Amino acid sequence: MVVVGAGPAGCSAAKKAAEEGGKVLLLELQPQIGGPTKSPVWVSESFLRSEFREASVSEVDSLHLHAAGEDLTLPAGGRVVDRQMLDKLLAAEAAEAGAEIWLGSPVKELLQEGERVRGVVVESGGWREKVEGEVVIDASGSGWELSGIFRRRFGGWKREEMMFFSEYTMANASPGREVEIWFTSYFAPGGKVWICPMGGRFAQFGVSGLRLHPDAALDEFLGVENPKKLRRAVPVASSRSQFSLGDPSLPSCRGGVIAVGGAACQTRVFSSGLRLALECGERAGAVAVDGITEGDTSREGLLPYEKGWRGKFLGELKAERAFHRCLCSAWDRKLRELLVLGREDAEFRRFLVSLLQEEEVGEALRGMVEKEGVREVLGEEGAERIRNLLRGEGEG
Repeated sequence: MVVVGAGPAGCSAAKKAAEEGGKVLLLELQPQIGGPTKSPVWVSESFLRSEFREASVSEVDSLHLHAAGEDLTLPAGGRVVDRQMLDKLLAAEAAEAGAEIWLGSPVKELLQEGERVRGVVVESGGWREKVEGEVVIDASGSGWELSGIFRRRFGGWKREEMMFFSEYTMANASPGREVEIWFTSYFAPGGKVWICPMGGRFAQFGVSGLRLHPDAALDEFLGVENPKKLRRAVPVASSRSQFSLGDPSLPSCRGGVIAVGGAACQTRVFSSGLRLALECGERAGAVAVDGITEGDTSREGLLPYEKGWRGKFLGELKAERAFHRCLCSAWDRKLRELLVLGREDAEFRRFLVSLLQEEEVGEALRGMVEKEGVREVLGEEGAERIRNLLRGEGEG
């Protein structure tokens, strides 16, 4: 099989498939795995199994939130993980399991025979090669022109559903061991601005949002807000990216091809989605091997992958999107009201940290919408829709 994209979803799929006896080729667009666009992320301690700790760059003791003049500081553990190192560690595991890796190998299109995908076309400069495989796993994300080969072939991204990112790595910062987040519709509509510690004098300073101009948003925020932790800091690296908040219930497999991770809209709104990518990637690798072994790589043969991941995650992914849409109607005011609620309710604070760290997301959302104050912010109709989605109802 051919796996396109050596991020967490792709590496997880390649590792599982190789462990199950598959002959796996992992293709990475960039000249290195975990390239310069992979920014650090804040994760819980439970995410960091021993193999991942090498990627940890800073411990976190607290979380400081801002929204429309309201501030909330709360204890929140975890670590900041360097995605560049984490992706390399995941690729090393895939290689140790038996996967072959090609770097600098952009996939331009799928090879098709009738309705069945039979491989990919790799093209770079004057080099063009057809690589055949019984199953193609598209883990190419949605961040670049060549991302999402499955969606490009069978229905593309909508710009209004894209979340745009812009980030600086800042030197001479003083971030301490605190993650700081601003919710502001002016600088980050539907998203956030953040500062994460990266160890020593380094910090990651980023912004995400809908309808965002990523080249200007960070500089404008820095000039207007002048955050204390960055007053002596200078940028030493920058990156831009994007991901889709599109409908995750769209098909994620066809004859000979499976989409996983960002390429399948398996994306979180409020967190990095690393746990989701790793688990869905593992499911994709296992089902692909089963289909090849049983001689059925049609859509029906690969459908256990789609049914499996949807059964566990689709309801909460749609509920998280519905929660986000309810807040977007008055982003600053509603986020401010949630922070006020957080001052008085310790359980709500725990749910909020879980949502931001991707820790039991479904349970966090379920607990939130049971709070009277949250229902007042969302509206009863919005809260009921979120409840229904978490119960697996109303997904059409």
